[in-house]
Amino acid sequence: MRKNELVHLHTLLRTAAGYLSARGDLPDDALDAYESHGVTPMSMRADRGDHEAAVTALATGLAATAADDGGADDDTTGGGEDDDGGSGNPSSDEASPRAVEGSPSGPSPE
Repeated sequence: MRKNELVHLHTLLRTAAGYLSARGDLPDDALDAYESHGVTPMSMRADRGDHEAAVTALATGLAATAADDGGADDDTTGGGEDDDGGSGNPSSDEASPRAVEGSPSGPSPE
C-alpha cells in the first residue's frame, strides 16, 4: 500500500474511532497503544512505517472493542421499530461528522 493510501486509511479509522468515542462505545484505554505511537493522520512527515504501525495499532484497538462488545448493538438487533422508522440505521445527527467532532446535536440554526 502506498503512503497516501495508508494515510487515507489512517484518517478513516481515526474518524471511526471519533464516532465510537462520541457515542460512548469506545473505552478510554482502547487506543492507548495507538496513541503511544504519536503519529496522527496529519503527521505527513512521518515515515510510511510509522503510519503503518499506527494504523495497525488503531485497527487492533477498534477490533478488540468490537469483539468485546460481541458485535451487537442493542438499538439495532431487536427487530422492532426505532424512532427512525425501524430502519436500524443511526439517525442523520448520529452519523454526521458534526456529531463525531463533538458539536452539539439537534436542529441546526437557520
